[in-house]
Amino acid sequence: MKRTLAIVLVALLAMTCLGVTAAEAPAARGVVGEVIVDSPAQEVIVNDPYGALFFNAADQYYITNGNTVTVRFNVPEGTDPARCFVQIAFDFWTPHMLTDLPVEDGYYVFTSEIDTLDTTGFPMSDFQIYIDQVPNPDQYPDYIINLYADAANIDLWCADFNGVTWEYADNPEPTPEPEPEPDPTPIPDPLPPATGLQSALGIGIALVATGAGAALIVPFRRRNQTK
Repeated sequence: MKRTLAIVLVALLAMTCLGVTAAEAPAARGVVGEVIVDSPAQEVIVNDPYGALFFNAADQYYITNGNTVTVRFNVPEGTDPARCFVQIAFDFWTPHMLTDLPVEDGYYVFTSEIDTLDTTGFPMSDFQIYIDQVPNPDQYPDYIINLYADAANIDLWCADFNGVTWEYADNPEPTPEPEPEPDPTPIPDPLPPATGLQSALGIGIALVATGAGAALIVPFRRRNQTK
């Protein structure tokens, strides 16, 4: 009896775990066309070596260099715009159907303010695109762009996740360290080699000194020899 009860409990536990996993796993994501974030926004690369971001990760990351952003995007041919919408964290993820967005040169255009530390107290706004979906709290976005007003905002956001760093997409290589500046203390030049005139004078002085010494020594010797 106890063995049968144990088997039943293990089976129920396995079914529960499978049900939770299936509920958390997002469905296959829809296809989004080209996505453009207008200047002066700059794309950045976010490095997440330990997978700390999890559901906070995005398809693209941009520093907007301001408090507003304009995103342009298109969708595959045959997509029903009445079943597509966008939303952004700044306005609490209010759905904006594609049928309500302006269209310019084949691109849907969405402009909005974004969250910043100085305005709403949050360092990031995520912009989400939903393809062939209707607004539903259980839906998962097909495309996500994380938006930051400036470097200070993305620095603070990255600090909440272990090992997460960022760099500008157009300059992924680390900036080389500057070369050390030379020592400003001047080094004295070595003495220049003696010129011909200087050498001659030196030799002459040596000869004169030698001759004077000899002149003093010879009479002394002579005096001693006469004694």
